[in-house]
Amino acid sequence: GRIGINSADKKTIKSRQSDIFWTPIIQEALRQNRLFLVFQPVVELNNGTISHYEVLLRMRSDGKIILPNVFIPVAERTGLIQAIDLWVIENTIDFLAALPSHRAYVSVAIKLSASSLDYSDLLETIQGKLELTWLEANRLMFEIAETAVTDNFERTLDMVNKLRGLGCKIAMKMGNTGFYFQDHLKTFPVDYIKFDGQLIKHWISDENDQLLLKSMVDVVRKLGKKAIFVYVETPGAVLKLRDVGVT
Repeated sequence: GRIGINSADKKTIKSRQSDIFWTPIIQEALRQNRLFLVFQPVVELNNGTISHYEVLLRMRSDGKIILPNVFIPVAERTGLIQAIDLWVIENTIDFLAALPSHRAYVSVAIKLSASSLDYSDLLETIQGKLELTWLEANRLMFEIAETAVTDNFERTLDMVNKLRGLGCKIAMKMGNTGFYFQDHLKTFPVDYIKFDGQLIKHWISDENDQLLLKSMVDVVRKLGKKAIFVYVETPGAVLKLRDVGVT
């Protein structure tokens, strides 16, 4: 026979090792309710008020807090991501429903994985949970990645239309390049466009890139949508975003 030799440094080997290590930990976290949510405010630049909150996920393991960049890729590769998405949705709705009446204005954005868009019971689960808790659907926004649109346009469009039919809002996160930006912006029914943080870091320091960024912001506004920028980490970045019309 033949002998195959692989380097332990190969990306596929490292991914497989990570899957073997983290999969039982994720499964136990789901069973033992060791996942928890944190809420990041999305702020209006023109007046400092909070528009809504972005739902972020964390996991507890051996007394430590594990960030999603560690376990979410494993969940996506092993098929556990649908269970995690459903956990996030159900617990977020429960959290909103439990807020006192004077907090009834609070709304949140939940990231949906591409594979969860294939889950046949996703819409029914969301609708049932909303009815059970008497929560207004417009307090939920679901964020999808641009790649979900490019990989399966018809499937994603169908789910987005159904979620909007419930009364939920939709945000689409653009990739680093924004290659399909104008096509998707014109044809896809979303309320918010979320620009990747790397886009800001790469573009905000170059005048030509700032002109391109301004044109993208102008298109978003003229089409009646709103733009969200993440990883805005310095006062200088805030000022430059204001200069190109970001609110």
